[in-house]
Amino acid sequence: MNCPKCKNPIEDNALICEWCGVLISNEVQKNTEETTSHLDVELISLLAKGEKEQAINLYKQKTGETSKSVCKAYIERLDFFRTHELATELTWAKQVNKRRAQVAITAVLFFVGFYIILLGGMLSFGWMNTAESDDAIVMIPIGVIIIIFAIIKLIKILKK
Repeated sequence: MNCPKCKNPIEDNALICEWCGVLISNEVQKNTEETTSHLDVELISLLAKGEKEQAINLYKQKTGETSKSVCKAYIERLDFFRTHELATELTWAKQVNKRRAQVAITAVLFFVGFYIILLGGMLSFGWMNTAESDDAIVMIPIGVIIIIFAIIKLIKILKK
């Protein structure tokens, strides 16, 4: 049987999950075995074959969940616990926070690039008359390179 919270394997008559510490009642054990484990077994077999999109669609179909992002999050979590044998809720939370931080840093990079393009345009095309206006045209391609880098990085993060 698997823990209803962290999905790690536990003994059939366990009262507490040894991985995450959640209390397990007999009713939860029966419900978990009847509903979640059968679906999770199907989902895990699809994930083992590398068919993540099919797993998301199956979860959406079997549970009736309408939000694809909720389905994707469940599948990503299930895949994380499948591939990390000693995973806990804490390691999963760290993984999620790491991804959020990467997305935030990438967004900052994007806006820095945009600001550099805007500033370079303002200086180069006479919106602001300064002595450095002639050299400011170089800022535009630098900003474009930063934006392209940020977009590529974001695509890599979201593909994980």
